[in-house]
Amino acid sequence: MFLSLVPLSIGERRIGVLGFGGRNVYEPVPAELSFLERVASEFAVAVDSFLMQQTIVREATGLRVLFDITKRSCFEASERTCFQRYRNN
Repeated sequence: MFLSLVPLSIGERRIGVLGFGGRNVYEPVPAELSFLERVASEFAVAVDSFLMQQTIVREATGLRVLFDITKRSCFEASERTCFQRYRNN
């Protein structure tokens, strides 16, 4: 049985570890480890992109909620102002 762990990194920032393994005893040669590191690097970019996209979606949802609350508050405030004008006349 073998297990190779390769860091998921973007520049100096580590975001995880990618493991490769099998049932048979095996020791990968340097060229194979280099290939696994390239695969892990590409995978890290995809994971980071996904996490950034999720952050953007969360932020956009929060901004949409704040916009709706502000719009509703402004509408209610303008209605009160409008009704007060009619009462005063």
